[in-house]
Amino acid sequence: AAVAALPQGVDMDGDDRPDYQARLDPIPACLRVRAVKMVELDPAVPGDVACLGSSAISSGRDYGAAGNGDSLCNETLWNVSASVSDAVTGAQVRVHQGVTVRIAVTDVQNACM
Repeated sequence: AAVAALPQGVDMDGDDRPDYQARLDPIPACLRVRAVKMVELDPAVPGDVACLGSSAISSGRDYGAAGNGDSLCNETLWNVSASVSDAVTGAQVRVHQGVTVRIAVTDVQNACM
């Protein structure tokens, strides 16, 4: 919310003065949470290791976080919308982008609910 509230100056021509003002508007919103399944993870990928959990790595069996094949991570889907405006010409543009962020199941309530 703090980042979205403040416009960010963008200097396109290198003169140390912002040519455009960019802002996140509205504040990024979490749209969906999905459990990451154990079968989707690769122990050789460093980013996947934390999602596996120690019991799954040590035994090689698919215990999952809830005994249903879920890992210790969720995937969150966010809608990020940014607008950019040029004070000189009045031109404006808005862009929407979907972004996924992997998060621990223990943190999802605080981040995306």
